[in-house]
Amino acid sequence: MPDGHLAPVIGDVTGHDLRAAVRMSRLRGVACDRQAPGRILRRLDPAQQPLHTRAPATCTYAVLEPGGPSCSTPTA
Repeated sequence: MPDGHLAPVIGDVTGHDLRAAVRMSRLRGVACDRQAPGRILRRLDPAQQPLHTRAPATCTYAVLEPGGPSCSTPTA
């Protein structure tokens, strides 16, 4: 992202056919918006509506700050 943060986006759609590939491609285009990352999740449902499907799609979106807190596993 322009401010140096990383924004990994992981998505999946139901199916393994051409329709699923088209849906994933369309939703991926929405998720790659670097100008307004905070609005990505709000735009996914409207982007899917023209495809006339009720098949579910999932998305995980995170923002990682350089030098931010890290996760660690406690040791015994």
